[in-house]
Amino acid sequence: MIGVYGSLLLCLLQTQPSPESHENLLPLQDILSNREIQDYQSKPQYRSRMKLFGKAFNRHSKLLQGQIETLKIDAALKTLQSLRALSDHTLGEKPQRKKDLRSNQVKRLEIGLRKLLESLEELKRSVPFEYRTHFDRCIEKMEELRNQLLTQLFGLTQRFIAPPVAGVPGPVQALSTLSSPPSMSARLMGSYQAGDRFTDKEYQKIQLAQEIVRRVQVFLKIASRRLEEIDRRLNPGKDLKAKESNKKKDKKRKKKKKKEQEEAEDSLEFYTYWDMLRAYDRAIHGIMINIDEKAIHKLSRPAEIRKAMKKLCKKLPEFIPELEPIRKLALEKQDEDLLAEIKQAQETSSLAEKGCLVNK
Repeated sequence: MIGVYGSLLLCLLQTQPSPESHENLLPLQDILSNREIQDYQSKPQYRSRMKLFGKAFNRHSKLLQGQIETLKIDAALKTLQSLRALSDHTLGEKPQRKKDLRSNQVKRLEIGLRKLLESLEELKRSVPFEYRTHFDRCIEKMEELRNQLLTQLFGLTQRFIAPPVAGVPGPVQALSTLSSPPSMSARLMGSYQAGDRFTDKEYQKIQLAQEIVRRVQVFLKIASRRLEEIDRRLNPGKDLKAKESNKKKDKKRKKKKKKEQEEAEDSLEFYTYWDMLRAYDRAIHGIMINIDEKAIHKLSRPAEIRKAMKKLCKKLPEFIPELEPIRKLALEKQDEDLLAEIKQAQETSSLAEKGCLVNK
């Protein structure tokens, strides 16, 4: 596949159209198959159309992969345009009933989009900078759709002005309203973004953790796991010593074996440093968004919000110094993508830390 991508880059540089050529929104007739058009017209229900669009996204995803592998660049560009237009059409659909907002069809579509966006992000990183704008346009529109679906599923919001929480000593200021660089502010306008790099099991835990304290604990565990794995790779000798120590001290063999089996099923073995930093960043970002949302709309008791914030604020002083070794590695390797991700992770951590100081 690397060879294919290498050959693709040369073709991309030679056949690069202008972004303006993608301005016009394609009609559904140019995106869906004849059978899909028939289903669309005969089944106007919101759930049915979410299911239909989910299948269409999946079909286009497979089509795009094949086009890239066979170096059919013009066809791949048209497919990117179709994906962007398909997102627009999906955004335009309105549910007839309130319960449709959190239907299984919406959940499946969101999960499919998450996986597709991860694939697009990987591909974008493989192409020259001059070409990335075409992927960015598609990814941006698909992220907009995914954020809308997540808002429906989790009740998240894009408002970040938190009033004082009654009964809580001192104001609980929305974490994400603190002053930050423009790039950071833009990122905070979405609930979650593509390529969060959570495992399927972690994502399920987030969905199940409806209470604010439990959800914060899940996010903190995700962040902690990534930093632990990074440390393990950077210091392999330290990991071996820890294992030997644990073998001597651990008397509950069955319990340990069960835990090891669970960890193996949810392994980070094939995750890159970039993947793990992205997951760390999205976990801390997710905590801020969830605390803001609960405080703004008074969806949790003040004591619960305060408890959730204390858990975050207790962990941040441990997390932030652990980002420095990977930053040094990125500098040594001159890895620009990794440097950009570590910078983002540090900015997110710093913003969360400011929120802790404001709400002491």
